[in-house]
Amino acid sequence: MKHSVANFITGIQLETTVATAHEVDMMSQKQDVLHQEQQGLIRGQQEAEIDRLIALLGNGDSGSSKKPPCLDGTRASLLKWISGWIEKPSTCDKRGLCIIGAAGRGKSSVGASVAQHERKLKRLGGEFYFILDEQDRNKGAILVLARQLASWGDRRLRTEIASAVDEDRDITQRTLEEQFQKLIREPLETLASDPGCPPLIIVVDGLDEFIDAHASTLIRLIGQSFATLPSAVRFIITSRPEPHLLRLYDSEPMGTQLLVRSLDLEDVGEVEKDIEVFLKTKLPQMVWGFVKKPSDWPGEKRRAILIRLSCGLWIWVVTVARMLADRKFRDPEKQLNALLSFSRNALEEYGHNTDMYAIYSKILNRACPPNSPSELLKLFRDVLGALYVVHGLINTHTLTSLLAQLNNADYSVDTRTKVLVYLQAILIVPDVDEDVPSRDAKPIRFIHRSFRDYLTDSSRCEARFLVDIPEEHRRMAIRCLDRMNELHGPNMCGLDPTLLNEEMEWLPDVNRLSRRTLPYTERNQLNWRCKGIEALVRRHISSGLQYACENWTIH
Repeated sequence: MKHSVANFITGIQLETTVATAHEVDMMSQKQDVLHQEQQGLIRGQQEAEIDRLIALLGNGDSGSSKKPPCLDGTRASLLKWISGWIEKPSTCDKRGLCIIGAAGRGKSSVGASVAQHERKLKRLGGEFYFILDEQDRNKGAILVLARQLASWGDRRLRTEIASAVDEDRDITQRTLEEQFQKLIREPLETLASDPGCPPLIIVVDGLDEFIDAHASTLIRLIGQSFATLPSAVRFIITSRPEPHLLRLYDSEPMGTQLLVRSLDLEDVGEVEKDIEVFLKTKLPQMVWGFVKKPSDWPGEKRRAILIRLSCGLWIWVVTVARMLADRKFRDPEKQLNALLSFSRNALEEYGHNTDMYAIYSKILNRACPPNSPSELLKLFRDVLGALYVVHGLINTHTLTSLLAQLNNADYSVDTRTKVLVYLQAILIVPDVDEDVPSRDAKPIRFIHRSFRDYLTDSSRCEARFLVDIPEEHRRMAIRCLDRMNELHGPNMCGLDPTLLNEEMEWLPDVNRLSRRTLPYTERNQLNWRCKGIEALVRRHISSGLQYACENWTIH
């Protein structure tokens, strides 16, 4: 009996112990779940805070959409060589690669192709494309690269960059040196202790198109950073072989860490094969509908002549293709025959016919022949001069508004229909044929920097197209003052007079509310104090008047 009772008690104790252990285990699991949920919430809050801080860097444009990569099948050996240099950092003591070449050699396309390839492999840390006409955007290069690095996928970089912004909320207003140190160099140094760090590539294109002093500073900063950055971090730079840049590439600390490759020394035969690919595949697509048998146009013989004339200059080929495909002339056959005849004349006059200046001259003379009415020539001179000296980039609406003459309502229409549409071989005019609202229209761009050079070269550019820079600035300043005198008035946006009286301290800023350079925080504060102010500005102040108010002092 005693034995049975003892067994019963033992059984009860065992069941109780098991039940208690199960409850303890369940409570422990619940605590683990709660802890994980709590940690998840904390991480979510941390990530949200990091995202918020990184957003303070702004939403600057890298310029990648304006730089197309190489055509499939071209530059194959060069791109393969660059990939090999990237993938084997331990076999090469050079941390940077500089691709140099004269205007039109295809440097930007090579840089864009490398960026595209590395992005697919998740190795692209950042890319930025300097453009001569966009110095305001260029000055934000470090902020754009920092934002891209923060999105690369390594939390150490994100955290370090966010911390830098948190410590200095005015980092966007700091010098190039301070921004590079806090947003690029120090975050990348956190990867130095990781022997398994994969390649991280930063592409910087068109450095020669940055302000000289800033470009020199950036080269120095990159060179100084090599000593402390992990070997997996690689910089790829492209530029023209400008003397002051070449000296910096060769000096310490950059000289010992930079591998320089010149596209001017590339095998011409290989480049010509690439150009043949372009002429066989891309050109027929561009002239489709305007020639017979477009798939084989312009034929093997004339294709060979074009290849020979190009001498490996990519911008020559692209510009010629744009000229032949210009839909306003609708006769590629006639245009090609004229081009080949013109090239022979250029050869006799200048000793070569691959110079882009000869092509630019041909395009301008086709659009505005020597026997053109003086009114048409004036239109061309006004457009070319204005586009040369304008601050930043402007669209067709802003240009025509600035050029509009009193008592001549047709002037702006003539600018679009008689000038811009006939210069699409050398100007990128996205909305010239479309009725796009002025604020939404895309900007006009020169097809290549060499066209700007041509317009001021008195030894090659015809006098009737030659741009006199001081004179054009003077004329643009007068246009701006005319627009303000004609269109500007008190309280143009129709704001509440009571609000105006109370907020007079910020009223002078109204004219620049929609500037891209206005800091987000200031713009947001003004919107809060006067709701919808940006929409009112867009509705009541034309893009031409806005440009005049913001930039007349520059001219």
